[in-house]
Amino acid sequence: MFVRWYRSPYPARYPSPWVTAERPRLSHSVVAMTVVPEPDPIDLLREFVDRVAPYDPDPSASPVGLIEVRHRHATESFPLTPHLVRAIAGALTGYRDPGDRGRCAQCGGRRLDDNLHCVDCGRLHGVLGEVIAARAERMATGGSAPGGFVG
Repeated sequence: MFVRWYRSPYPARYPSPWVTAERPRLSHSVVAMTVVPEPDPIDLLREFVDRVAPYDPDPSASPVGLIEVRHRHATESFPLTPHLVRAIAGALTGYRDPGDRGRCAQCGGRRLDDNLHCVDCGRLHGVLGEVIAARAERMATGGSAPGGFVG
């Protein structure tokens, strides 16, 4: 939380003995800061199991495994039915990280920034990257840019 102090332009409704010319009345404004809480993996898995369980075709099937999750001071075990294993496999294989922007065509690295610029080798990808690469290739072979522009 950030606190900023400033002099209040409005006179006090009730005078205070603590406010003098040397110590003017100060007001404060609080600037809110968003804090994203860390997700609790036990709650997340419990909610996932609760969403999947009603669609299990054989709820009485014996468990094929067990997942035990420990987070902070809590521990919980989740028995894995064949249906739950298929649901977890589908969720994990269908997941795509928001930071995944593909592979670099030059070095094969996976670290492309928001502008599709490879952090590892410096190549620029996307439409702009292709235009720049084609132009650089033409310039390297001794050709000129379109419209007679020499760069």
